[in-house]
Amino acid sequence: MAGRVPLAALALGTLVCLSACGASGPRREYTDEDQRLASKITLRASDLPPDWRADPATAGRSVPRHCYDTIWKHLVITGESAAGFFEGPKDFSRSPNYAASYVVVFVARGTAISSFIRLTKTRALRCLATDLKDHLLQGASIEHVSIRRRTPPGLGEHSAADEMTIEFGKSSSLPRGYVDAVFVQRDRVFALLLFGNITNPFDPVVERQLARVVATRMASS
Repeated sequence: MAGRVPLAALALGTLVCLSACGASGPRREYTDEDQRLASKITLRASDLPPDWRADPATAGRSVPRHCYDTIWKHLVITGESAAGFFEGPKDFSRSPNYAASYVVVFVARGTAISSFIRLTKTRALRCLATDLKDHLLQGASIEHVSIRRRTPPGLGEHSAADEMTIEFGKSSSLPRGYVDAVFVQRDRVFALLLFGNITNPFDPVVERQLARVVATRMASS
């Protein structure tokens, strides 16, 4: 596995790519091998307590996929897997207390690093924060999103973590919500993990455990 590379050393290449990339989203050129790799790394039901269930909000055109499709213009994706889980009774179809992982395999390591740089910028984070709306039991308008950069978790070759606090409109019965985003890149693989809750931030102990599980799978794959 290649060693860590300072992100500053990659900035010029990233700027060249951004200027050359057109307006379309990433190119999906899946291979069976990389599809299996992405599925092997992502979160599983066995990673969470028994009262957590599969979350349908991660399937298909989810908010995070819309966000990174908009930002990862012309990057080549060769493998992709998403999995999400929420805590709640069986008659719930979703819950605002949730954990989700989006694992993406790129054609080259440099492309994975570029994806990391792009998705950790403020514009991308504000887009990801809206994922919480898909998990609410009632409609709510977002009035303001504040972002706090946290200490990097020290996972993979490059990693970052951000806490997003979401203030809802005055008409909402919910005062605020929280979405934590953890980003990990190793070799050709990039993982985005989202942890959402209302009233209080997501349990930091559980969040660290789940992030380490995914990072460990990245290292051993």
